[in-house]
Amino acid sequence: MRRESATSPFNENGWLAPRAREKSYRIIPGDQIGNPEVRRLMTSDGSTLSDWGKYTTLTHQSPYGDFQVHYYYNPATGRMLNYDYKVVLNRR
Repeated sequence: MRRESATSPFNENGWLAPRAREKSYRIIPGDQIGNPEVRRLMTSDGSTLSDWGKYTTLTHQSPYGDFQVHYYYNPATGRMLNYDYKVVLNRR
């Protein structure tokens, strides 16, 4: 069961599956993100910072512990950055 939950948010290419993104929520609005490289990447397609945000998935289980995935996402365009995309393990 834990192994199934660990892979469930990802598709075969390692990206978040649509169902994982649909259940995610924004934790930082795009215009409050301070990293200049992330800000540059977010607006490189002409979109505005306010269209973006840092998002997190629901908690999933793995053999190594419970985790969420953090990523930058623009729900208006459906674009997700391939930058600083990471799994964050819960602290015990």
